[in-house]
Amino acid sequence: MDNKLSAEKCAVLHQAAFGAKGWQPDTFLTLLAKPTHFVLGDEACFILWQQVADEAEILTLAVCPTHQKQGWGYRVLCAALKEMKSEKIKKVHLEVAANNRAARALYKKSGFCENGLRAGYYGDSDALLMVLCL
Repeated sequence: MDNKLSAEKCAVLHQAAFGAKGWQPDTFLTLLAKPTHFVLGDEACFILWQQVADEAEILTLAVCPTHQKQGWGYRVLCAALKEMKSEKIKKVHLEVAANNRAARALYKKSGFCENGLRAGYYGDSDALLMVLCL
């Protein structure tokens, strides 16, 4: 896994995974320019998170459609959690669309617990708030 993915590569993969809801290169340029934001992945998948003190928030995890349901998301998530742990992160937060069953299953498999809800957050779906203590 690489932690030097370009904003352009991230955007292409994100748009492939999320379609019209995929983020643009400018969004990734802005986020990746910040010293508190980190990306890890390759051509098949990536994860982007921000770190504040001893906590992290996963901002997005994208898997290329041709690589979905093959364990790529789990591998990149585990690699990121390992890196977070080495950086002394104690708690990891994320939001996931309530109707995204695959992502919810991935996070639960990885030890995340639901700890809140944002009704209508995604327009067509609520956002489930999840947390993991490392």
